[in-house]
Amino acid sequence: MKKLLLSDLDGTLLNQQDMISLNDALAIKKWQKQYDFMIASGRYYTDIQNLLRQADLQAGMIALNGVIILDKKQQIITYHAFQDNLLLQQIINFCEQHQMIYVVYGLHHVWSRLYSQQIIKQLYYLGQKRATITTAIICYMQQYYDEIYQQFVPITTAFNKFANDSILHIEIFDARS
Repeated sequence: MKKLLLSDLDGTLLNQQDMISLNDALAIKKWQKQYDFMIASGRYYTDIQNLLRQADLQAGMIALNGVIILDKKQQIITYHAFQDNLLLQQIINFCEQHQMIYVVYGLHHVWSRLYSQQIIKQLYYLGQKRATITTAIICYMQQYYDEIYQQFVPITTAFNKFANDSILHIEIFDARS
C-alpha cells in the first residue's frame, strides 16, 4: 500500500506571500519519489493549479472542500454538481435583491456579482482602512460594495452565456446580519 500525504493550502502550505516556498516544493518533490501527494483545499481548482504551476509541482487535488477531485495530470476524477437549477436561481435572485456579494463556481467557469477577485481585494483593502476586526472589515466591504453595486452586469448574463456548465458551488458573503 502506497502512502499518501494530503496538505491544505491556506494556513498550512502557503507562506505569507500566498505561495508554496522553494523549500516546501523541494520537500514535496522528494516525498513524491516514493509516495503520493495531494492538495485538499476549499479553493477553486484553477487557483490550486496556478499555485502548483508557480512552484513547478504536479499533484492531484481535492478542491472546493471535496466538490471536485483531479488527478496528478489535472484530469477530473469526479465532481458533484448542483442539481436543482430552480433552487439555484432562487438563491441568486435573493442575493441580487439583497445586494449580497456571491460567487458561483462552475465546472469550467466562475461567476461573481463583481466579476473580479481584484475588486474583492480592493474592498478588503478599503475595509481594513476603517477596521481591524474581521467582522467589521466584512461589514465595511459590504458597505463599499453596496455603494458601487449598480455598475455591474447582472450575473444572469454570464449564466446565459455558459448555460451548459455544471454548477459546483456557491459562496455568499453577507456581513449585514
